[in-house]
Amino acid sequence: SVAFSYVFVDAATNLVTSITDDSTINLASLAVGRYLIYGLSYTGNLTVAVGQPFDADNLSDECADLSEVPLTLIKRVQNADDVLLEDGSSEVTICVGDGQPDLLTFISTYQGADSLIYLITNEGNFVLGISTDPVIDFEGAGTGICRVWTAAYSGNLIIEAGQNLGTDPISDECYDLSDGFVRINRNGPEAGQIVYSDGSTDFVSCSSTTPDGQLTANISGADPNANYTFVLVNTQDNTIVDFYPSGVIELASLPSGSYLLYGFSFLGDLVANPGDPFVADALSSICGDLSNGLGLINRIQLVETVTLADGSDAATLCIGDGVPDPLEFVNSYTGEDNFIYLITDDNNTLLSTSSDAVIDFEGAGAGICRVWGLAYSGNLSVEPGQTIDADSQLSDECFALSESFVTINRNGPQGGSLLWESGETVFRSCTTTEPTDVLTAEVTGADPNSEFVFVVTDENNTIVAIQASADFDLSTLPLGRSVVYGVSYQGALIIDIGDTFIANNPASACSDLSDNTLTIVKRIQNADQVFLTDGSTDVTICVGDGIPDLLTFESSTTSVDTLVFLITNESNTLLDISRDNVIDFDGAGEGICRVWAMVYTGDILAEIGQNIDPDNPLASECFDLSDNFVTINRNGPEAGEIAFADGSDSYQECQATNGAVLELIHTGAAPNLSYVYLIVNTETGTVASIVTTDSIDLATLPLGTYDVYGLSYLGNLTVNVSDTFGITPLADDCFDLSDNTLRISNRSVSVTNISLTNGNTTAAICPNDGIPDILSFTTDYTGGDNLAYLVTDENNTLIRILAASSSNFDIDGPALVRVWAVAFSGNFLLQPGQTISAGTLISDDCFDLSDNFVLVDRNGPAGGLLSLAGGGDTATTCSGDEVADVLTVTSTGIGAGYVYLITDADNIILDISTTPDIDFEGAPAGLCRIWGLAYGGNLLAMPGDNAAEAILSDVCFSLSENFVTVTRIAVDGGNV
Repeated sequence: SVAFSYVFVDAATNLVTSITDDSTINLASLAVGRYLIYGLSYTGNLTVAVGQPFDADNLSDECADLSEVPLTLIKRVQNADDVLLEDGSSEVTICVGDGQPDLLTFISTYQGADSLIYLITNEGNFVLGISTDPVIDFEGAGTGICRVWTAAYSGNLIIEAGQNLGTDPISDECYDLSDGFVRINRNGPEAGQIVYSDGSTDFVSCSSTTPDGQLTANISGADPNANYTFVLVNTQDNTIVDFYPSGVIELASLPSGSYLLYGFSFLGDLVANPGDPFVADALSSICGDLSNGLGLINRIQLVETVTLADGSDAATLCIGDGVPDPLEFVNSYTGEDNFIYLITDDNNTLLSTSSDAVIDFEGAGAGICRVWGLAYSGNLSVEPGQTIDADSQLSDECFALSESFVTINRNGPQGGSLLWESGETVFRSCTTTEPTDVLTAEVTGADPNSEFVFVVTDENNTIVAIQASADFDLSTLPLGRSVVYGVSYQGALIIDIGDTFIANNPASACSDLSDNTLTIVKRIQNADQVFLTDGSTDVTICVGDGIPDLLTFESSTTSVDTLVFLITNESNTLLDISRDNVIDFDGAGEGICRVWAMVYTGDILAEIGQNIDPDNPLASECFDLSDNFVTINRNGPEAGEIAFADGSDSYQECQATNGAVLELIHTGAAPNLSYVYLIVNTETGTVASIVTTDSIDLATLPLGTYDVYGLSYLGNLTVNVSDTFGITPLADDCFDLSDNTLRISNRSVSVTNISLTNGNTTAAICPNDGIPDILSFTTDYTGGDNLAYLVTDENNTLIRILAASSSNFDIDGPALVRVWAVAFSGNFLLQPGQTISAGTLISDDCFDLSDNFVLVDRNGPAGGLLSLAGGGDTATTCSGDEVADVLTVTSTGIGAGYVYLITDADNIILDISTTPDIDFEGAPAGLCRIWGLAYGGNLLAMPGDNAAEAILSDVCFSLSENFVTVTRIAVDGGNV
């Protein structure tokens, strides 16, 4: 059959690269290159192979035919990528036409094997030139802006100057243009326009201290590819001050002066330096361009202080006496600008100016003026009559007014007005001890430039103090009232302590007294403590009985001022005032009141019904209330209510021997009276105990039931133990019983052990034999309440109740029964059939169940199992050595009677032991057995009987299930 394939031949090497039946070409599998693709029709086997030279005459071992014209396929991978200057930038500015080469080196990131060229275009991408060299000289290109691209291509380059890269092909085969281009600015630097950051073109800094701000210049229209800086020029000498690349000028670094600021765009290096003359064409090594200029004026003018030559800032003058009043002024200004003194009134209206530091005020007339200092540049623009304020323009350029001024008082001394710092004119010192406080006066309106003192007089107008300080130590002033004057003066004082103060001129020159005076009232009052004559501060009285209740009060005060006693209720509302210390309260009625002591001066302001809170004025001048009060309880005794500590009103003690102690509480009782508890026997109605504490020890009370009363009383108790309660008076004064009573039931109902009268706690009987099986029980109960015996099964279900301590158990019932003892008071609650557990109520009062029970086995006697105390059921003894051979036998058997039978090997009884401890020393050598025998009735067994065959009891019996074997060996040492 005829087959068809495609043969791929590398046009450069004529080697077959692929043979395929697939008409689809995967270009990714082809290497870069030029290929000829033939169609091959053939029969037989192909003789052409991949990697061999292509031979059109040797294609098959039979017939073959090629397509007339092969297809041509060219595969190129071209990525011109990007083009940059050798410094990595994509834009540059150059200075053309200066005769100096402008060589620029370009780099391309293209890494392919095809050709690479550099295309120079204008901004419309029309080709201006083509270069295969990455180093291009632009000096002869003229001004303008061009672009430099790279292109990778194969085949023949066909692009020409004048053609456009966007529309015309670069080669006749494959090509790729760079992703970007390098922009070449051949127009030279451009400085653009500059303004300050606020948009202005002039800046004036008039500051009183070195300015700490910044001045910033902004640029617009400058060449971004050239170097740029700002140059500051001193207009006074046309020298360069400094260069500022950032356009930010720190004003603190500039000395005072006038300047112009330029923006400078340049290529090359700066060759001018600060301090050089400013020449625009000599600033850079290549070329540059200046912007417009900005004005800058910086003045530092500081006048901190103006004072008098002695450093003061005020003076008071006595004018109109024909004597010159020259004052010399000094100032802190150190600058080089103009300086003068401005004289204004106290409204800052300019009166005159002076360039002289010495000014005579004698002819100025009365009034107050101010003297300022003014530094300025330019021309002065203020005139007399003009008011100077913060908005006043005092010169046409910069100026600085002094921060302070000197006040000239031409009115003479002024005493001003006085106040205490509290704002009052009268100060009262009401203390309990010598005051240590310092009182401060405030002076307003006094002449600050005159001397000033305070003059203090006593109640006789005698001077007791003269002081410049406004602080008054109260401890140095006399008791009573003192008056304080303020004195402003010139010259010297002509008064002294001890003089009678006369309000004429107290100084050698002019003076003035304060417009008012201050008053100091100093009192020392301490009401201290108030108490009754016995020293107490609390008393209860029985009012309304017609007997005077006179109470005498005393105070520990040492004050010489008036002492009274204030009577209030518990809310401190005033009820009465007594100037006598003996007060009768009998007619006062029931209630509680307080008695206070008060020392005072002036008039009593307290009124009946007023609260005597110390914050309320109780006297017109000073007063002191006692630190405490005496409480008068006019309600008489009050026992309140009583309860046990847990809040209950009854307590039942069933185990009196436990020694319980009951805690009591009482509430609502009068706190200052005697209080006891009366314990009354409910059966006899007599007082069993009088308790003076809040606890009752039940161990001290006999068994019984009691009521407890609380008793509050005055005077002495008249009731005694064993008295009949309710008949005998309880106290010799007034008294009160509690509003309620408590009930105590004190019993001893306790039983611990029960056993048979023989001490055993187990018994076995022969039931249903018609013979009564009487068992008798005993307990450790010693109380006087009820005692019963409970017969239960093994689950503690009650079968019957025994009132007596003996009973016949030969009756129907379970095989095993238990007998318990129970002590109780009250009504018995249990019924047969009820199961007894830990929470079972046996009576409605006290009860106690024995800790153990007696077990009665109604199955009959049981011989049980025997063993030796040390274990095992065999033993060997040595007979005749005169050493006791005691064997102890243990048994699990039970019965009304139990004995041990000693037999020979044929079970013939040799001996009978009632104890489990059996001594075999006297027995002859041989073999014997020990049996256990449980029995009821009378024992019939005797030595010689066959234990296995004989009737051993007249009722019932049981032989042990096993026996203990004893081998007796005779020991004989012979004769020596």
